[in-house]
Amino acid sequence: MRLKDLVEIKKDMKKADFWLDKNFEVVNEYNKNNIGFKIVKKNIILSDFLKYYLEYSIPKWKLQQKLNITFFRNLEIESVKEVVKW
Repeated sequence: MRLKDLVEIKKDMKKADFWLDKNFEVVNEYNKNNIGFKIVKKNIILSDFLKYYLEYSIPKWKLQQKLNITFFRNLEIESVKEVVKW
């Protein structure tokens, strides 16, 4: 399962739960150039959890690879589970 199966991820999404700005920092304010994250499967993942997970993980991902919208859509849920040890 990939993140895109649980979360709608796209630019210029006014009704997102939160956004990533151009520096891939989590923000709570809409900007048409930011990547929006809208949880669609709230019974599986909470927006606060995903927000904190991204804040924790993005710094190390920046060092390892190029981040873009496709990277986040294809993020394996198993990598999210590693952080919380489900």
